[in-house]
Amino acid sequence: LERTTPLAMPVLPLSSGKREKRPWYTSAAKIACRPSVLLPGAFIAALSMILWLREGLVDPNISMAEDPDLVRFSDFCAAPLDGAEGASPQGGGLALVGAAVFFNHGDISPVLDWPGDSGVEWDCAPQVMPRYWRRNEGVRFQVLGVDGSRLERSFTPDFADDGPSGDSNEYRCARGQLTGIGFRQMAGLGRHLAEAYAELMGPGFEVRSLDEKRVLASVVGVLITLLTTPQAHQTLKEGDELIIRTLRNATSSATDEEAHVPPMPLGGFLDGAAGAETRTGFLLADHLLARWCHQTSWPCRQGDQQSCLSVQRVASLVATSERHAAETLASQPAHSEELVSQLVALGGPGAPHRGLALSGVEGPLLTSLLLRLFGDEVFKDPAMMRPPYASRLSVERWQLTAGGYYWRVLWNGVDVTHKVTGCSSQFPPGCDDSTMRRVLQSGDARTR
Repeated sequence: LERTTPLAMPVLPLSSGKREKRPWYTSAAKIACRPSVLLPGAFIAALSMILWLREGLVDPNISMAEDPDLVRFSDFCAAPLDGAEGASPQGGGLALVGAAVFFNHGDISPVLDWPGDSGVEWDCAPQVMPRYWRRNEGVRFQVLGVDGSRLERSFTPDFADDGPSGDSNEYRCARGQLTGIGFRQMAGLGRHLAEAYAELMGPGFEVRSLDEKRVLASVVGVLITLLTTPQAHQTLKEGDELIIRTLRNATSSATDEEAHVPPMPLGGFLDGAAGAETRTGFLLADHLLARWCHQTSWPCRQGDQQSCLSVQRVASLVATSERHAAETLASQPAHSEELVSQLVALGGPGAPHRGLALSGVEGPLLTSLLLRLFGDEVFKDPAMMRPPYASRLSVERWQLTAGGYYWRVLWNGVDVTHKVTGCSSQFPPGCDDSTMRRVLQSGDARTR
């Protein structure tokens, strides 16, 4: 078996009096068995399976259909980490000259606790990663403010105090923190982007992020595996500093909710009430989905197990929160101009060799950018209204050998260029320069 070593989220030195965070290790169980013992058992198991299948094939009452609600819940837990990014189209004649990738953070502890339920804990312990996952841990990451000032930022999650029962879990997450699972998701995304965009890693490489710990830590997770390509090693040497610039026109979407009890009464959320607390309702629905991702029970009234929420009830609450969020976005779209400007620069002065640009954002900001490109189609897609953990929007610019430029747009690895307003086909040919420039510069896609 391949040996594994843990890849922990970067941990800064702790002050005196704090418990030292120890890396979390797992080891495969050692099992010794003889073929002479296994073969008869395998034969009996195979015979039993054949008989069971024969019986099942003649039973018309067996249904193999998946529950769409459960599929929806599971899809939220992690976006796929493979896709068509960077893949050259058949026939040749095109060269990739630039790309911009906007991604959501990985798995996090909920930003809001469920009111009246303090018995659920979220684990921020580091996750073990395969040893064959190459990573670059020699580059230093420096966060710069919008004014260029150097910011002291930690990428280690905040840990909560001891649990309500008095037990001590040194890796118990505070609210809204990137978990070990989330960090591993982002490292996996970085590996995929390294394979897709290795040729773009050069002096034009740019990194931006929201000034929010869970997003910054997600960006670092992507970078430590992305910066393993030969091109990256030529640009960044051991001990070099890589700048992460904070986004100017975007702020964390949940700052107030993290610090205060949600102002929306729980009864109002359960009844599907809309209004000024749409954002809080959306975050409570996030909490429910996080319970599914971490395989914890649905919330119940205190001491009443019969009152626990059902799968159907949770699905209804999630859908209602997304409908209310859509109504809010339709009247008050979030600010995404700085993200749009990165796409404009991809095809502006200095192109075609613009390189690779990465931006770490949060779900609502990513949704607003999708709305800019796809218009009302976003409201019909739950994965765009509430992007799964580690979701990404990749926008690529390609140059024709014969001259001219075309764009490809991918959502979580799938070509969705034909869904962009004004673009009628998938890549190639996709969107030409003039069409994409018009889409980016003419405001909300719903007004075009």
